[in-house]
This record gives sequence, structure tokens and C-alpha cells, in this order.
Amino acid sequence: YESGTKTGAKFTLTLSGLTETQNNSDEVTLANNNSYCGYSDWELNVAKDVAGKTCGSHDWDSVNTKRLSVYKNESSTTIKFGDFNLESSGYPSGINSNVYTKQ
Repeated sequence: YESGTKTGAKFTLTLSGLTETQNNSDEVTLANNNSYCGYSDWELNVAKDVAGKTCGSHDWDSVNTKRLSVYKNESSTTIKFGDFNLESSGYPSGINSNVYTKQ
């Protein structure tokens, strides 16, 4: 993706699904009281489909939404990514400063 000795590429991410799980009883109570993501029947450690939902102040992408990004290998064990732009916005022009360890 960038010139020099570091390599990378452009890529497309297509959302195939998205879930959220409440992991403690306080979160369950709060989520149910506020109809979080449109649900008022949250249960402890049970995943719910949140694709395409508004959850608090966050609007999640719908299934099959495409996002474009870039990555750059920083080393044999680390990598950096660009923003994840909606397909209509095109690929990001740069890489973020966060470094991630390859698994």
C-alpha cells in the first residue's frame, strides 16, 4: 500500500452479521430498562442480532454493508489499518497510528 519496505494492500469488508452480548446482570437490567438496540428482553450472556440497529448513540451497519480499508505491515508481527469507509466514500487515504499484533 505505501512506498518503502513496508507492504500492505487495499481490502473490502462485507458485514455478514453482528451480535452483542450483555455480560453482567447490571448491563442486562440497564439494557432492558432502556430498550437498548430496540430489545427489552436481554438475557445474561445471550447474544442478540444488532446489525442495522441503533444502539444508544451508535448506528450499526446492516448485513451486506461493504466497507473499504487499507492495511500496512509494520513488521513480521505488527500491522496498521486505515479507517473503514463506506463503499461510497472510497478507500481511506492513510493509515491510523494504532499498531495491532498479528495473531
